[in-house]
Amino acid sequence: CPKENKPLPWPIFPRLYVDNQPDAIAAGASAGGPNIAHNLTSLTYPGRVVELSWDRPGEIQGPYHQLTQTNTSGVPRFAAWFGNLNVTFTPLFERNLTSRTAKTTQPGDTIYPDVGQRVINGTAFIALVDRDVFVTPENLTLLNEHIVAGPEFYQAD
Repeated sequence: CPKENKPLPWPIFPRLYVDNQPDAIAAGASAGGPNIAHNLTSLTYPGRVVELSWDRPGEIQGPYHQLTQTNTSGVPRFAAWFGNLNVTFTPLFERNLTSRTAKTTQPGDTIYPDVGQRVINGTAFIALVDRDVFVTPENLTLLNEHIVAGPEFYQAD
């Protein structure tokens, strides 16, 4: 980026990793080619255990070499799943704050039961938070005060 560009106005949180991220390329190759030519089974399923790890605050990231930060002194207790229509929280388990690892389960709820629209459908993002704050698409920034790490891309389908 050019030097005259101003730093990004939003916070840069510590990096979150999905350690057992589904591999769409491998799934497509084993099915014989691109998804556009084949009907493939979903990469994930509701209830799947998702393994997470995260960086500590204070590491340099981003195009302006900013330090990552969190606005909370809390410990991560929930995974916030950002779908196309809502945010769903799942509790963390097997949490190890020393190694900064935890597990959670992929949510399986449906938004519109008669339509079959799942909470996690296709692409989602995950962040680790210290509280399950009620948010809507209009006030997602309320979560900024509670994010410990993330968001990170999650490929469900």
